[in-house]
Amino acid sequence: EWLESTCQTNGWVHEDSPLVWRELTERGGKGTLLGGFSDFMKHCQVRTDSISSYTHRSHQSDVS
Repeated sequence: EWLESTCQTNGWVHEDSPLVWRELTERGGKGTLLGGFSDFMKHCQVRTDSISSYTHRSHQSDVS
């Protein structure tokens, strides 16, 4: 019931638990559906790779 209600409220289609989304509430943004667990893990991996790459580039510019 909660899953159906949440999806209906947000206009999402997702049938299995868990349901993972992100909200930028401090900016007044609408929630964005990430998907299920595997989708969430992919999202985390992409974010971690991006942050790691950015941090690595920042440190390289400090050294040169």
